[in-house]
This record gives sequence, C-alpha cells and structure tokens, in this order.
Amino acid sequence: MQVSSTYRPQNQILPQGNLAVTASYTFSAKEKDSETNLSYFGARYYTSDLSIWLSVDPMAAKYPSLSPYVYCANNSIKLVDPNGMEAAKPPLHHQFLITVGMQVYKAAKKNGASSNGAILVLAQASLESGWGKSAMRYNDYNLFGVMGTPSKRSTTHGPVKDYSNLGGYEAAINDYFKKAKSRWPKWTDVLSQNDFTSEDIDKALNTGSYYPSKEDRQNGKYAYCGDLDENGESHYGESLIKQFSSTKKRFKGSLIYQINANEKIIQQGIPYSNEYLDRIKEENIQYKSVLDEIK
Repeated sequence: MQVSSTYRPQNQILPQGNLAVTASYTFSAKEKDSETNLSYFGARYYTSDLSIWLSVDPMAAKYPSLSPYVYCANNSIKLVDPNGMEAAKPPLHHQFLITVGMQVYKAAKKNGASSNGAILVLAQASLESGWGKSAMRYNDYNLFGVMGTPSKRSTTHGPVKDYSNLGGYEAAINDYFKKAKSRWPKWTDVLSQNDFTSEDIDKALNTGSYYPSKEDRQNGKYAYCGDLDENGESHYGESLIKQFSSTKKRFKGSLIYQINANEKIIQQGIPYSNEYLDRIKEENIQYKSVLDEIK
C-alpha cells in the first residue's frame, strides 16, 4: 500500500506544493486508479473531482428522493458507502480504526507488542492525535508527536517528524518503538504483556529519560504534564487505561462491522468483479485473524 495524501471529506486530494501525489488508497480505503483518477468501490466507480458516482445507484429505487449519483446522500461526514451500493452509518471512528488502526496494530505486533499491547499503542495514538486528526491535518503520519526531521510542523519541544515519504504509519510505529527501547525500556516491557495496570504505565514512563526529574515535570517541560496533580504525580496511566478499554471495544466493533459488510458483498457476487471479491475475501481473513487475537 502506497502512502496516501491529504484529502477532503469526499476523496479529493489536496495539493501539497511541489510534492508528487502517489495515493493508491485514500480516505475510503478503496483503490484509486492512477490513470483515470477514479476510485473503485466494487459496484461502481466514484470520481472525487466531481464528488459523484459515474453510474446510477443499484439501490436507486429504494431512495427515490435522492439523486442516484450523489455520494453518501451528500452527507459524507456521518455516512460511508463501503461498496457503492448503499450509504450506512458506521461505528464511531470506524474509518480511522479499520485503516490506520489496522496498520498501527500490525506494526506494533511486529515490534514485539502483545495483542493487548498493540491495542494500547493504538489507544495512545488515538488519545494523542485525536483519533488521527492531527496526523491527517498535517499529512505527516505522526500519531505521537515524535520529534525529528524532516518536518512540516513544530511544537514547543521542537520539530515533529514527517513520515509521509519515509513509509507512513508503519515507519512511524517502528520509530516509536525504537525510541521507546532506548529511552524508557520499561514501557516496551509493558507493551509486551497482555495484562497491565495504570500504575504499570505510570511507573514505566516515569522511570525513563522521558521524565528526567519531578521538577522538570512540574515545570511543564515534558508531555503528559496535564495529567499531573498538585503533588506532581502523573495520572496519565489512568487516562490511557480508559482509552485502552474504549479503543479495544471500538476496534472490535469496527472489525465486525467491516467483516459483515464484506460478507454481504461476497454473498451478492454480481455486479462486483472477481478481482474485487478476492481482495475483500483476503481482507476478511486478516480482519478475522485480528479479531480472534484481541478477544
């Protein structure tokens, strides 16, 4: 999968100065044909330049009040159309979880995280990036505010590393683990376990060079200071455990939702191409495998 570009809600790619756009999969997770610039959804093609379908909705008779060419009933903020047949309201944060979430989960597992540890990384990513909003806003695939160059944005801590030309989310997660192992190795120990507590998280993050001293933490020099109480004690672990529980539940829901949506397409068969059906069958194998791991 190639690195995608910044997009508007209805799949138009935003210009990035002189940077070449090499997006194969954009916000919908559907493949964009580089020659025609059309997105293939299975039942029909979509043109992001006009924000419409190129053929009549197969379900047009069910919605006589809507144009058979409009995308998601002209409400792409709340609705998705997974196959070009019918708009539906997905679970909350579904698009982030089924695309970015899958990449984060797989990359974390490759770096030694347990299944719950990988969910914890995803929970931290969602907590710190606002479910991917900051990474998408700057198109830098940086979910954790990792410092470095090249960079498109900066914070009070320095430049935030841009991974758009370095391998996207997978490269960002690899870098995250590399820095964690060198700076606060007890955190990677936590991520390798399937059971952990808020105290485990706080102890792991407070024993590395991330928090050099209590005085520095109280002076606001390091991230997560908003979780410190009047005594300078961190409560970030409590926040992250809550986010972990929420993220795991939502991730499961998104996987089940996408599996069921794909199964409907597979059962229907026509008008979808064999190539498309084979692709979503492979997707379902991956989704079911992850679902079995995190149950």
